[in-house]
Amino acid sequence: MAALNPMSSEPPASAKAPSVTRPAALPRADAESGSQTTEYALIMVVAATIASLALAWARNGAVAGLLDGVLDHVRSLFGMG
Repeated sequence: MAALNPMSSEPPASAKAPSVTRPAALPRADAESGSQTTEYALIMVVAATIASLALAWARNGAVAGLLDGVLDHVRSLFGMG
């Protein structure tokens, strides 16, 4: 172990912090960064809106009316109605 020299401005070797290498700089984000996430979010909002409208339409009896109309047309084609 090295003797401490009170006149030295340098700390003893055992007191020195280990040298640390810095990581490479992160790449800069370009203008397109995050645009895919935004596009997916907008698609999800549009899909949810369409699903809500379809559900509201179905709850008003439109699906039953549509199926009744289709079945009436099929029956008339075969001479059953």
